[in-house]
Amino acid sequence: MRSVFVSQIVCVGANGTQRLNRRNRTLDYYNDAERGKQQAWADTRDRVLKPLIFVLKKASITPNMVTLMSVTCLLCGCLVFENARWSSFVLLFLYGFLDSVDGPLSRATDTSNKGGALLDMVADQMGIILVPAAAIYFLGASGPLMVIFSGVYLAFIVLIIYANQEQIKIPRFVRIKGVVFLLYGACIYFQEDWLTPLVVVFTPYYMVMIMIVLRRLYVKLVDIKT
Repeated sequence: MRSVFVSQIVCVGANGTQRLNRRNRTLDYYNDAERGKQQAWADTRDRVLKPLIFVLKKASITPNMVTLMSVTCLLCGCLVFENARWSSFVLLFLYGFLDSVDGPLSRATDTSNKGGALLDMVADQMGIILVPAAAIYFLGASGPLMVIFSGVYLAFIVLIIYANQEQIKIPRFVRIKGVVFLLYGACIYFQEDWLTPLVVVFTPYYMVMIMIVLRRLYVKLVDIKT
């Protein structure tokens, strides 16, 4: 996933430092414990993908084009037909892979910006809406359950981004987005609904996490006013 990198500027005064920290965390939903590991992973991924990035640069492929290609794979993976079930798993895998390419490409081409980061964030979370919807249609999964799961998960992500902007410490949490995509592909191939048990477990989990983050936000905002 792409990130917006703001150049390190020495700011005089607490207010200036606070504004800089907030800018550096734009569209960031990693907690403090994860951020260092994520940066290390990003550095390793950039090195591994360097040959591919070189080819994409030579072909004048932009990060936004890669993001749109990933969304296309997502849409096709969710609309797979009965006689091509195996393709769903492949397309969703490509969606995840391409989603990890646009960030290194944006850094290599020095085209990181807030607009691109927003586009990537939308593409990154779009699957949480489309995959459960496809599961309802193709697997006969519970409509209300899948809708609640999608809404709760997205609400949690929005809260995490806002909490980061407010510099509120985020607790560790389990991310299942990638698992949902790959599991759905396997469900389509084998025509078994293994997605519903996962959603049953993690919907209340993310509800609890929302309450935890909301409480921390409330305490921080009340302290600011007083």
